[in-house]
Amino acid sequence: MNVRDCTPNNIVLPESNYYTLKPFGLALGALGPRLQRFLTACLERGQFPLRWKTGKLVLIAKYGRPADSPSAYRPIVLLDEVGKLFERVIADRLVGHLTRVGPNLADSQFGFRRGRSTVDAIMRVGSLATGDAVSRGVVVLAVSLDIANTFNTLPWSCIREALRYHRVPTYLHRVVGAYLRDRAVIYPGNQGEWIRREMSCGVPQGSVLGPLLWNIGYDWVLRTDHPSGVSVVCSPTTWGSSSPETPQRPVCTARSVPRAPRRAVLVSLTGPFGAGACLGFNAIGSWT
Repeated sequence: MNVRDCTPNNIVLPESNYYTLKPFGLALGALGPRLQRFLTACLERGQFPLRWKTGKLVLIAKYGRPADSPSAYRPIVLLDEVGKLFERVIADRLVGHLTRVGPNLADSQFGFRRGRSTVDAIMRVGSLATGDAVSRGVVVLAVSLDIANTFNTLPWSCIREALRYHRVPTYLHRVVGAYLRDRAVIYPGNQGEWIRREMSCGVPQGSVLGPLLWNIGYDWVLRTDHPSGVSVVCSPTTWGSSSPETPQRPVCTARSVPRAPRRAVLVSLTGPFGAGACLGFNAIGSWT
């Protein structure tokens, strides 16, 4: 892969640990071959440089939330831009393996995937509600689950086990292991000093590789056996299911939906469940 191909043009990001992408992109003409050799050596040796593993934690306010509530802020980790370039190389190789060799991620998994956005997940559930399923006497339930801190609590052991399940090549397995080890964030304390906190789980929000590793680790939640006639669609925290409308089947569907959250607990996505919603459709109309 050409290093320059990984660098978007004319993009200036918020302040990072060292510098923004624009001057780095301008320097690639001279540094590109040297950097390419360095990243190739990292792949061959299964290494991820230590200085790229420390990020600066910033809090982004969520619109409409009370300022004194911890849930009113989204934690973003600003990382070294050269390290993020290497993350993109790793991510592209992981996606290439999943799509060409596999096993790939679940077909029902949406979000952080090319051509499978959260909007696509909504359209998939919408097609169940507006298609011929309802006219054939099918109850469609769309269940939304808000799982707090999902990115911050995913255990690294879950990611490593998922890499084995997906038969990821050994060299990529080693690089991802190095990527996860010795991670830390720094943030300003009350006296203006910088505090360092070592990380032992989760993936950094704001990284390139983190969302893909989250998808790979979370994929096990989707490999759940559901009753016959029940289908599940998932974006990061939205689940939809459908089943034939009989006195027993709606109950069966309702019981099948929590199976995925139970598996989420088993992979230690143990953040509290926030507000959720359920919307049902049948031949008569819809209800909540």
